Amino acid sequence: MTDEPFKPRPRITSQGRRETDRANLRAELKRIDMRLHSQVIGTRRTDFIDGSPSYDAASMAIVRLTTVLERQENSFLHGVLTKTEQRSLVAVRNIVAHGGYSQMDDESFWISATRDLPDLIRRLQQALPDTDAEPTFD
Repeated sequence: MTDEPFKPRPRITSQGRRETDRANLRAELKRIDMRLHSQVIGTRRTDFIDGSPSYDAASMAIVRLTTVLERQENSFLHGVLTKTEQRSLVAVRNIVAHGGYSQMDDESFWISATRDLPDLIRRLQQALPDTDAEPTFD
């Protein structure tokens, strides 16, 4: 332990919070995209079965992407995806999260994971402001 008195860190401003949220969002979308490209895209369809690393990675990508889109601070992204895309993501997330894999159409899931998800992520990334500004503090 140190004998120095406690010094609270500066509080982040509203603008700084938004910039931090956007930086976190940008990083999360990149991680999801990397997971898809490193573990799903390029694998054979015959290897994409429940319990395989590619199936599990695609499932996690769906869960994480849906979670990102549900956050209030990311509501500005709702206009990027169609209502059908948003409902589809939620439906697949619910099947994945609640263990209803027997209800999953693996062929459709494969197409979504290898074609549709990368496109959705690209569109979401393009909708983000091009700023790498550091957060501002009070």
